[in-house]
Amino acid sequence: MICGLCCEEKHAQELQARLKGQPKAASRSIVTDAGNRFLQEACLLLQSNLDKFNLTAECSECGAQCAWAPPQKAGSLEAGGNTCTPWSCRGKLAGWLDPQSLPALVWVFSLKAASETGKGPDVVLNECVLFNKDFFQPLVFRRLLLKGSVYLKAPQNLVDGLVDQMAEAKGLPPRPPGHHYGFQAAMPTGERMRMLTHLEKVQETMLCDLDVNAEIAQNPGYSKSMSIVPTLVRNSVIYNFQADREFLVLELLASQGLPYFLPDEHPFTREMPGEFLNELAKIPDRKLKCICGNAMNMAQVGSVIAMIFMFATRQEL
Repeated sequence: MICGLCCEEKHAQELQARLKGQPKAASRSIVTDAGNRFLQEACLLLQSNLDKFNLTAECSECGAQCAWAPPQKAGSLEAGGNTCTPWSCRGKLAGWLDPQSLPALVWVFSLKAASETGKGPDVVLNECVLFNKDFFQPLVFRRLLLKGSVYLKAPQNLVDGLVDQMAEAKGLPPRPPGHHYGFQAAMPTGERMRMLTHLEKVQETMLCDLDVNAEIAQNPGYSKSMSIVPTLVRNSVIYNFQADREFLVLELLASQGLPYFLPDEHPFTREMPGEFLNELAKIPDRKLKCICGNAMNMAQVGSVIAMIFMFATRQEL
């Protein structure tokens, strides 16, 4: 199976060499089409060798054949990620033609192999840029259950407060008490123009469903709209078209694993001291953004950092 993937990798590298000198738009189209064909062939190759996929390996401790994955219990979660550079403008934008994508492909397929033996996880969480429902469902037969808008839980007074701050920064005259500008009216001009450009792209492909999120700090050529939360960086501004507003920074932190805006009876809320969350919320948004995004990509990482902060706070108290 690995030899077969290595041959596919060699073909991908040969195609990359032939792409040199091609116009940028034509090159991107060729890479996308060839990458999709490679993905299909690689999945067929993995599927044809499914009977050779071992759920055990030689143990370095006892020398016997032991399961390489931990025992799965009810409610088990498998979390992982993939290298982002094949899909980023900071890399080669080679997508599935980049050899660095192969480990992620094999990892995801291993979940399918484990699931077909009844030993797979109940929930699969992938962090990064390439897995969406169009990829995930045919590969591991899992559905995308939650969209990014699930984190839009901030109370209206916090949303109104952000709009008032944006309107003041834009130089708009104050509104009477209890009245607020619309989100678009208060947005900086550059952000609003990029948001409208993203919206045009979305309406070209998704005529009915506007529950998608766009990174409006970047143009559509660099960041596509998607139903999940896009990759976050320090200057990220994420806009949901259905809600017609940006994500608050605390909502972005919630998507990273901090229990903001969860019900009081939620188990995670009970484990997290309210004084910690309250003090964290007092940090200016500009600084809060420094601990989300590329500095803290997975919900598990966010949870671990939250627990560290929590125990540090308790020790000081």
